Order: sequence, then structure tokens, then C-alpha cells
Amino acid sequence: MQEILCFIDTWFRPLLVVFATIIGLYLTFKKFGYSVSVTYHESYQRLSGSRITDIVITNHRDRPVNIFSVIAIFDKEIALTLQEFNPPLILKPYETLALETDPYSSLSINGDLFKPDLSFAEIQIETIDKFVKCKKRKKPKLHQNFRLATKKIRKFNGFVHRESYKYVLVYRINGNLKTTFIDNSGMFVNDWDFEFNKIKPANNNEIVADEIFIILKKYGLDKIFENYALYRIASNSYDLVEQ
Repeated sequence: MQEILCFIDTWFRPLLVVFATIIGLYLTFKKFGYSVSVTYHESYQRLSGSRITDIVITNHRDRPVNIFSVIAIFDKEIALTLQEFNPPLILKPYETLALETDPYSSLSINGDLFKPDLSFAEIQIETIDKFVKCKKRKKPKLHQNFRLATKKIRKFNGFVHRESYKYVLVYRINGNLKTTFIDNSGMFVNDWDFEFNKIKPANNNEIVADEIFIILKKYGLDKIFENYALYRIASNSYDLVEQ
């Protein structure tokens, strides 16, 4: 028993003190300095200028970060303010925030058009006392044994729809543009506030375009709508259906 107590006093207690000291120093270190990582996407639009947006910022320290602005640095010499915050944006300890930047028409330097390579931007944040360079977050690799499932997106007028829909009816009423999808069973889905929401196909077959035109005329919707058009949803296109 005496030998065990001697071992504890000689080795275990000092090791415990060293371990507790290391933990304390680590926790103290986490409360000082900045460690921020970032990811972003490049937006290329027809209407506005190409820009950096969908910025995701992660705080890796046990202290809040006051963000007054987010800056992009190009070629180590050109700075572009992506977004400013007044009051400052508070990034809490270990918190992750998503930011969307405001669009602009174009960029210029001293009146000359500037078209940077957005993929090579260095992102910095303006804090209370300095600018902090953000680390680029590396996306972890998925295990090689997984088979990857891919998403197919069918979108019409900004609406993502399933492939079970056969037609899409676009109409304008009271100056508002509406988009309604019609599936094989004759169900009307999205932007539809009228007294019926389904057509029963003849002989329980799939709905056909003529049945849709007939029901619109039956309820007088062809007169209520300021204008309208019916499209057949094909495998890779939306084809206008003539009456």
C-alpha cells in the first residue's frame, strides 16, 4: 500500500498537474487571437455583374468576432469590399454564418474595367482592431466505398418540380403571373385557387391537353385569365401546346 501511495505522489500527481496545465493553456489559447475559415460561391448572372456570394464563415475560437466588413483580395494588391455591416455582425464562438452579398453592375479601377478571377480571391474580415485573413475550408472527401446519388433538377419559371408532372399552365390574372403544374392524374398543383383542383381523365387514362382546355372553358377561366399558355413537359424541354 505504501508503495502505491509513493508511486502516486512521485509520478501520478505530477503527470496530472502537467496534463491539467496543458489543458488550461489550450483553453486559454482558444480565447485569444482569431481563427476563421470561409467558403464561397461565384455567381455569374446575365443581369448583374459576376460576384462572390453565398459566403460561409466559421469561427474556430472560443471568443466572439465583430465583423465590420468582408473583403476580397486579388493578386495581393487589389481590395474589393464584398459586404459591410453597421452595426457589426457578431460571429459567436464556434458559430457558422452564411452571408449573401449585394449585386453590382461592374467593377473598375481608376475608371478602367476590372474583371477579376473570382476563384482565386483571398477573403479577409475587418474586426475591431485589424483585418483577419480567413482560411479556406477544405471539404472532406467522402468515403470511396460509397456510390454517389446525383440530383436531377427540373425547373420552370423558378419552380422545381417532380418528373411525374405532364403539363404546366402559365397564366396571368390581376397582373400577376401564375405557374400551375398538372400531373398525369389531372391534379393541379401550385398557384391554383379555383373551385376545382383536379380533372378526372377519360377512361382513367393519363390527362391530355384537350381535357385541360375544355375544363378551363367550362369554368370560364379562359375569360378570367388575361392570357394563358399550356406547355407539355418533355424529357428535356417544355413544348407549347397549340389549341
